[in-house]
Amino acid sequence: MSFLGTIAVGAMAQAYNEDKAAKEAQVAEIQTAKRQWLFTTGMENIKNRRERRKAASARVSQAQRFGFSRKSAMALEMSGQLEFELEKLRAENVRLRDAIELYIEYKNGDEAMQEYFGLQNLKKALEGK
Repeated sequence: MSFLGTIAVGAMAQAYNEDKAAKEAQVAEIQTAKRQWLFTTGMENIKNRRERRKAASARVSQAQRFGFSRKSAMALEMSGQLEFELEKLRAENVRLRDAIELYIEYKNGDEAMQEYFGLQNLKKALEGK
């Protein structure tokens, strides 16, 4: 091979190596972007799952305060019915609280509350628990 042929082959090899390095850098950049996207998406999914679990747990606890057993509250939560049932109970609780307040106003304040609830249950009744 002549000297000029060797230079031409060397130049082609150098261009090939530069092209290959540029493609590898581009692939590495794409992989980094993918990894970053997957990480942020994964963290958001974990956060959302944690928030949903927390909300479900709060609904189950509230249902237990209304008198549901843990099993029945969990079953209703898993079927998606618990929020509906709790809304009905909250509405009924508000109606009951309004009726109690009217009775207390009618009977004139503190004496009526002590008569109706007793001292120990007074706080529970006013808080609706």
